[in-house]
This record gives sequence, C-alpha cells and structure tokens, in this order.
Amino acid sequence: MPATKRRQCRLEGAQVHVIVWKGTNASREFCSFTSEEALLTKIALVVLAIVVVGVMVARSLIEAYERQKMASTIISNIDLLKVVEGTYTGSYDIFPVIAEVKVTVKDYKITAIQLVKHRTGQGQGAEALPGKVVAAQSLQVDTVTGATLSSKVILKAIENALRSGVK
Repeated sequence: MPATKRRQCRLEGAQVHVIVWKGTNASREFCSFTSEEALLTKIALVVLAIVVVGVMVARSLIEAYERQKMASTIISNIDLLKVVEGTYTGSYDIFPVIAEVKVTVKDYKITAIQLVKHRTGQGQGAEALPGKVVAAQSLQVDTVTGATLSSKVILKAIENALRSGVK
C-alpha cells in the first residue's frame, strides 16, 4: 500500500511553497494554485483592500468632523449667582475624548469639581483644570498645552453641569 501524500501550502517571504508529505518524509516544492483558487484569492485581496481603504476614509471623515466640532466649541461662563446650591453632573464628548464631572456649588461659589470620567488619548494634563476652575471661580481658564481637546471637553462638561443648576 503506497504512503499517503499530503500537501500544505504556506507563504514564505514573497514565495508560496508547498510541503509534500509522503509518510514521514517531507519535500518542498513551489505551490501552484488552480485558476479558480487564484481568482478567489485575487477577489479576496481586492475585497480586503476595499474594506481597508473604506475604514481609512471613514476614520478621516470622522476625525475631520470632530476637529471642526472642537474648533466651534465655545466655553461660556455661567453666572454663579444664578446657580442654585447643589451638586450637578455634566458631560461632553468630542471623539475620542469623553468627560463627565460632578460640580458642587454652595453660597454661589464652586466648592468642588470631581472628574468622574475622562477617556482620553494624551490629555491627562488637562485633568488639572477642575482645580483651576475652582480657584478662578470661572470657566475662563487657560487650556493645557498639548491637551487642548481634553481641556475643551472637560471645561464644556463643567459648563453643562453648572448650566443644569441655573434657576
């Protein structure tokens, strides 16, 4: 009874090799595909390329939209004399940054700001802003260099929290 023959194709560098097994002995040859296999491989590569390009284009469009959103984000100062005492939650997001805060107001002053959630890429430096807002009693504080997006998102979240307490 002749030994069974198995073929295993694999990619090595730029060449496709086949390992032919005869019993326990293996030999190496170039792999050849049938025309149907070659066509299916080409179709799969074209579909993969289209998907990759589509994802890249979609990401670019989303990033452009978010940059425009950031540029148009205006931080408005809230008149603390109109904010009722209490603790208020606010949030804001501009992809990929998300911030959620709790702002406590007592005697028409911001007494505490807790940064509940801050999902960011490289904007950890902006996490110092709540303390600056408490010290200044104003949202008109300088953004953190290198963390402009996170700075604006955190400030807008604080604004939204204060706005929810306006009487």
